[in-house]
Amino acid sequence: MKPSEETLLFSSKGGILSPYFHYMMENETSLISRVLGIYKVKLQMMEEPVTFLIMDSLIGEELTRIERLYDLKGSTHGRLTKLTQEEEENGSGLKTLKDLNFDGMDIQEAEKRQLIDILEKDSSFLCELQLIDYSMLLTKTRVLKQGEKDEGSKGQLLHQDSMGNFVLLKRSTNIREKPKLNAI
Repeated sequence: MKPSEETLLFSSKGGILSPYFHYMMENETSLISRVLGIYKVKLQMMEEPVTFLIMDSLIGEELTRIERLYDLKGSTHGRLTKLTQEEEENGSGLKTLKDLNFDGMDIQEAEKRQLIDILEKDSSFLCELQLIDYSMLLTKTRVLKQGEKDEGSKGQLLHQDSMGNFVLLKRSTNIREKPKLNAI
């Protein structure tokens, strides 16, 4: 972390770590990335210690089934990733696509409303902290074949079931357990 980022987190006058912690504990459906730990390490060969954050995995175990990965910011300026013909036809895997690449998805009205409510609440919280760079990471994964074991709905916001329906997922908030997602 840069010194300015440490100040942002830890400053006694306006540090965001305490409000972040309280917000995340009170809002278990928040889509804001979860910080699992913050560490400062100094090795003998280093002049200065290094501070780093450990965060919950955003992609999860479905890594091998990802067909598309979108980083959506709600803007169109400079928000297109060029794809080869093969990537257009067969998926682009972990190549990060942007807003103008996103062709939408069918989400049932109840899940859509719930998703919008979560995003509005998270955005309001970030605005209160005067943090405005917010994006949403979405993955489109290959649907499992019959009998294939599902190793991977743990990192997704939306999961496509075997019938092709999208289900909104939420995260577990028990910080003593490994982070996981549960269908709602």
